[in-house]
Amino acid sequence: MFGWFRLPFTYLKTRVMPPSNPAWMPGLWAENECAKKDLLDRFWQITEMYRQEFRRLGFREVGFSKVTRHLNPTYRDNGGIRYLDESRCHFGLLLYTRVDAPSPVNVDRELITVALTVAFERGSLCYTNNKNAFDPLPRQKVVRLSSASPEPMYQRLRKDIGRRAEHPRHFPNLESLKKWFDEMQDRVFQERAQRGLFLRMSDGEVEAVRRKLPPT
Repeated sequence: MFGWFRLPFTYLKTRVMPPSNPAWMPGLWAENECAKKDLLDRFWQITEMYRQEFRRLGFREVGFSKVTRHLNPTYRDNGGIRYLDESRCHFGLLLYTRVDAPSPVNVDRELITVALTVAFERGSLCYTNNKNAFDPLPRQKVVRLSSASPEPMYQRLRKDIGRRAEHPRHFPNLESLKKWFDEMQDRVFQERAQRGLFLRMSDGEVEAVRRKLPPT
């Protein structure tokens, strides 16, 4: 509502506001990779149901992740599991984030994100419950669902694939999967940086945000 009327005021506000959600980008596989033991007990408790569904669907764990290189003071914990199904064509992500809710609630919010992706020769197809994201790149189709349940998401993904003439890309080994993942992350980051959605922080801005972080 009244977007054009608010535009000048919004623009001026963004010129003076502090950096929002600062983090290292583009978030390559190795940068966020961690050991299984690095994921805290709460992660395993809250993701139990989703992990069981992934196992029933034939997905196997191919890696664990934890974002540690960020400067967001509201983050309390996070973790993730990377999956690949028996066909080695369907890539799955299970992500957990716990953030500090603003006053007067003062209760941490816990978020579960599930994403299932297949790669094609010139694009990709993804089903996810993540709605807090930028629009995808050209040739990247993203279907956003309300539920985080992997099973119905997987069934809809396979039905969508069946209507296409081309077959999904096969990842014969973990290195080929990592290479594709990093290329996708870098491509997305470069496009968003060119559009001005991501801006490079100065050393002074980084240090100012560091001082506001809670103790480790």
